Amino acid sequence: MVNQIKNPWHSRPIDVHRWSNHPEVRELVDRIWEGFLDLYAAWLDDPETT
Repeated sequence: MVNQIKNPWHSRPIDVHRWSNHPEVRELVDRIWEGFLDLYAAWLDDPETT
């Protein structure tokens, strides 16, 4: 079960099973994941500075 969202105006669950064949959407998703992975890698190096 998903935890209750404390403030639903600022977040919502991501449907990780949704897919799009539109190149623009795939490019955007790729850019988001690259940014997320970069932040995660920085956090792994030093969790105090991120």
